[in-house]
Amino acid sequence: MSHRLISSPLQGFTDFHFRNSFQKFFGGIDTFYAPYIRFN
Repeated sequence: MSHRLISSPLQGFTDFHFRNSFQKFFGGIDTFYAPYIRFN
């Protein structure tokens, strides 16, 4: 059985800098999701 680790955004904490740094230093995340983009 294969498991996948997925990281979803947490507003105010997990911006693209966090996601890139986490992947560089820890790895192990199969998929990172970006926050929704709002068009006004």
